[in-house]
Amino acid sequence: MKNIVIVGGGFAGVWAAMSAAAERHAHGATEIEITLLNRDEFLTIRPRLYEVPSSDMRVPLLPMLSKIGVQFVETTALSINASDVGTEKGSYSFDRLVLASGSHLRKIEKLSGLAGVYSVDTFDQAA
Repeated sequence: MKNIVIVGGGFAGVWAAMSAAAERHAHGATEIEITLLNRDEFLTIRPRLYEVPSSDMRVPLLPMLSKIGVQFVETTALSINASDVGTEKGSYSFDRLVLASGSHLRKIEKLSGLAGVYSVDTFDQAA
């Protein structure tokens, strides 16, 4: 069994999973397992500054991925080495790794003169 592990459930990670699943299907490669690891259960569509965040900006990953035979694990990647990804829920070995974890905003504590600065990095922060 060959394993493809994808770290990140944003657009890049989801497209990587869908592309890998499509290639697996096209070639009848039933010996390939695809696993997507993401910090929460949603593909989150980040709002624009003029948009009000709403629940339709979050697409549940599990129903979509299960239809195409991709295993989903809600977890955070803690370490990566040449053969596996360590997470809160254990270790996931891979033959191929797609690192699509995206960006993460570093929160800056209040600085003098920067009142009213907010983050929209995550759905909860935007809401």
